[in-house]
Amino acid sequence: MKPTILPKNKLLNIIFAVCFLIFTLVNFFSDYIPCLVSWGQNFENLIYRLSFAVIPSYIFYFIVIHLKSNQDKKNILPIVVSYNSNMSKNYRNLFNAIHQTANKPQEKDTIEEHTDLTLARLTEDSIEESLHLIDINSPTPYLILYYQRYMNWKEFLKSVCDDVKKDIDDLMLISHYLDSEHIKILHNIKTSELIKITNHFNYNNLAMPNDSFWLYKRYFYSFHVELQKLEKYNSKLIN
Repeated sequence: MKPTILPKNKLLNIIFAVCFLIFTLVNFFSDYIPCLVSWGQNFENLIYRLSFAVIPSYIFYFIVIHLKSNQDKKNILPIVVSYNSNMSKNYRNLFNAIHQTANKPQEKDTIEEHTDLTLARLTEDSIEESLHLIDINSPTPYLILYYQRYMNWKEFLKSVCDDVKKDIDDLMLISHYLDSEHIKILHNIKTSELIKITNHFNYNNLAMPNDSFWLYKRYFYSFHVELQKLEKYNSKLIN
């Protein structure tokens, strides 16, 4: 996704380098290279002409295709980073809310946020412990502004998953600018089981056993792992 100095096609770059070397050697050092076989001069002329044909073609490709692609990537990069950051924000909101509710802060509206380190240390078992402490019908720390009330956990999970799916769908509209690594991460997130369980329900009929998410600990953990990958990938784009 990030602009590169040279085209990513390594074979093309190698061919150009070899042809440029041959072109330079023939032009400046041909008189000093002994002809060891009778057809040596003809062979030299052949590879010189081939090299001479390749070099301007590469230069044309570099100027017309590669530089244009780099400019497009520079224009698109902030948009991609923004979408990735928005998905990261929703992911962190979800896990921060879980963390706050499980740890029962004294101040009602204060969200005890995860750090990068505590997020990296999350395991399936630690997520299960937190989910056991959450009643999905209870309010989360996040408001529905239109109704001026706090979302319950069913509504909040649906909201987070819907927002993440929308961001992925928007990014896929410009998928020809995205790396295969990025596309794979986005695909894994969108097809994650946590998102799937919200695909077929609306806010009012999300079916969860025993009013708890804990049976879906593996889904939450897989979602967490993929979003961690997205954050690491996004940091590479930024840096």
